[in-house]
Parts: sequence; C-alpha cells; structure tokens
Amino acid sequence: MLRKICVLVFVICFFTPGCALLDKKPEKKLFTNTAKTKNVENWQWKVKDGKAKEFEKGAIDVDMQFEKVKLKDVVSLLMGIIKENFIIVDDLIGSVDIEIKGKFKRDEIMKMVRTVLNSKNYQLIKNGALYGIHNNENLNDLNIQISPDDSKNVYLYRLQYESSENLKSLLNDVFPEITITENRSINVLIIKASIEDYQKVKDVIKTFDKRPKQVLVEFTIMEVTLNDALQYGVEYFFNTNNNRGGQVSLLTEGITSLASGLSGKGLKAFTFHRDVNSFITILNSESKVEILSKPHVLVQDGQTSVIKIGRSEPIRKGTSVSENGLRSENIEYRDVGVILNVKVDVEENNVVKLYLSQEISDIIQTVQNPLIDSPSFTKNSLEMTTLINDGQKIYVGGLMENSTNKKTRKIPLLGDIPYLGKMFRSEDTNKTKTELILLLSVEILFNEKDFENQKLKFVRKI
Repeated sequence: MLRKICVLVFVICFFTPGCALLDKKPEKKLFTNTAKTKNVENWQWKVKDGKAKEFEKGAIDVDMQFEKVKLKDVVSLLMGIIKENFIIVDDLIGSVDIEIKGKFKRDEIMKMVRTVLNSKNYQLIKNGALYGIHNNENLNDLNIQISPDDSKNVYLYRLQYESSENLKSLLNDVFPEITITENRSINVLIIKASIEDYQKVKDVIKTFDKRPKQVLVEFTIMEVTLNDALQYGVEYFFNTNNNRGGQVSLLTEGITSLASGLSGKGLKAFTFHRDVNSFITILNSESKVEILSKPHVLVQDGQTSVIKIGRSEPIRKGTSVSENGLRSENIEYRDVGVILNVKVDVEENNVVKLYLSQEISDIIQTVQNPLIDSPSFTKNSLEMTTLINDGQKIYVGGLMENSTNKKTRKIPLLGDIPYLGKMFRSEDTNKTKTELILLLSVEILFNEKDFENQKLKFVRKI
C-alpha cells in the first residue's frame, strides 16, 4: 500500500509545473572567477541577455540587487563583467547596498565602479591597460604596477603643495629618459622608472613639494597734518627728537617709481624700532593724525595679494544717440579708496623681498561740461621694492601735498548782492600741508603652529 502511494505522489509531481523535484537547467549567471566567494552566493541578480558578455548589442540588460556585500566583491564583479584588469593597492574595506536595473554600456558600468569606490574614499586610476584601486589617504609614493621584465615600476606620487603640471615639466627636463605624466584632477605624478631612478626623482620632488612659507604683512596708512612742529616732515621730527622715538634708519634702496603730482624728491623709506601704536601716539600729540586704513594680509611666498578698500564711482563718459533718436548715457566705473598690491619672496636667512604698489584716490568735485559731466579725482600712489628682515618694521613717508580750503560766511540774501554783497560776507582761506605715511611690518609664518599663534593674537585683539 505504501509503495502505491509513493508512486502516485511521484507521478503527480512529475506532471505538476514548478515542482521542487523537477530537475531544471539552472539559470546562467555571469560570475567572474574572482567574484565567486561565499558572500556572492546570496546576491539576487541576473543578466537577461545571454550574449551580453561580448557587448555585441552595445549594452547589457542588468537587474542586480546588492545587500551588505563586501566592497571588494562588488568591484570584482563589475570589473569582471566589462573584462578590465585591475589591482587593489590598498585593502577595500566596507560593504555596500546597491540596486542596479536597466541597460548599461561599458562606460556606464565603469562609472558605476568609480561611484562605488568614491563613496568609500577610494580612487580608480588607469595606467595603460591596468587600473589601480587605492585609498585617497594613502595615494602618495605608491608602486602600482611591475613591468614584465621586472626592471621598471610605475609609481604614483601625490603632491601636497606644488602643482603637478608645473613639477612635471621640470622633472621631464631634468630626467628626459624617465617617463613622467600627471593626473591634474587629483594632483598626482605618474612615474615609470627603475627603483634607483625613482629614488632620484623622489628626492627632487621632495625638494620642491614643501609647505610654502607665508608672510603676514600689517599696514597702517595714515595722513599727518604738518604744523609748526612737523613743518619739515616726520623724518626730521624724529631725528631731531631722539628722546621722543629714537632715530630712524634710512633704507638707501627700494623706491623704484612714484606717481606724478607729489613732492617725490622727498620720498624715503626708513626702519623704526618702536611699537606702531607708540609711533602714532607721539605724532598725534604734536599734530592731527588721521588713520586711513589698517589692513592685515597673509601672503604666500612668491604670490601676490590685492587689498581694495573703497567704492566704485560712476563716471559719465558722454551721451550717444541711436538711429532711432534714443539717447543713452555712457557710464564707466572707477575704483576709489585704498588699493594695495603686495607680493613677497622669502629669500635666504629669512629676508623678505617686498614688492608694494599703493594707490589712494578720492572724488573731489564734478566739472560741468556740455559734452561730459565727469567728477574729478585726487590720486596719491607709489611703487616700491625693498628687503625687510623677519619682524622688522619700516616707515615710508615723504609724500607731501599742499591743499587750500576756502570758507565763505555771509548773511543770507544780502551777501549775494553784486558789489555791495562783499560788505555782508567774509572769506577765510586755509592752507594745509599733509604727509602720507605708510607703516608696515612683516612676520614669516613657517608652519601651522606659527599660523595658529597669529590667529590667537588676532582673536584677542577682537
């Protein structure tokens, strides 16, 4: 009786679709040899186009679901589908959850690989026919490929400060027999050389790829009214009053050019040994001192910084009339205020070569003209090049200017009567002489600690 029941069950299962006892041909899966790991067995995915391996139709119809799968296995599977060779420089750590559905071309799958790696802070870099996978943090001085004859290696060197484009040109000139290319996007040099040659290249790289020095330049721009005590200028005042500030030392070199319209023959640069605030206090006790600006700028060695403090003033250049009779005003804008251009080069023994261009301008009046209604400007400017020791302070002065101010006082209405109006009004003429002074000091910041100390000083001032 039991035997008949078993035969009946077998017959029913044989003719029933989907029965578990039915021996069907397993679905073909596109696994690469490197992807057949224990973790891959639980992936739920399938490739609908059986000929997709050859990319004959230009795209793969993919339906994949990855849940908490090792990053290494995902990359191995995707790279295996597009048949690309690769090596893993650093261990691929982490897992991913990804769902991929649709038709994808080879390039699109490669983008998937890069996206997956980038999400975990890894990079995929191609060198020839080989892709290297490495951690961004360790992308420096890496040997990623060994040539067949084992004589030359391919190295990746990630630059910290210098530009890969600039350094590549230099290295190719110094080592013409060594192949050196670059990847600008991640600032990496790719070097194909023997171990001995690579060591030579690396020594040169380390010479140039250093943290650049930075120079903190502090400016104080002020205008001093020259009264009786200062009638001969600030330099003369301090040299004849040693007890008030100490004698200043003349810098015999440095001034290269000076704008016209100023008493340029008196332009000189000096060092001084007192605190800037004390210097200002002494001058203010004898005359009127107006601080125009006190900018601080941090300049990288070999670079230029620009400081603009002021506004853009509209200038009416004229009026144009179109063919249709429409009138339009031609307006241009000019920057007025304080403009400083500073470039520094740190020489040997921590001497700073300073290039300075300064302009101070302002609008004074508007001149009526039938064709042009344009304002008038004052402009004081200088250019200088000088050498300053680290921590030294210098004074640039001698820019003197005479101005005349007229003030009219009158009785309303009566003062405007022709001829007789002079009896009801008075005019005062005031002549003043001023000297434009620039005080500056430099301090070299060699490392991060110096930078933090300066930042702390700045916060305390606030």
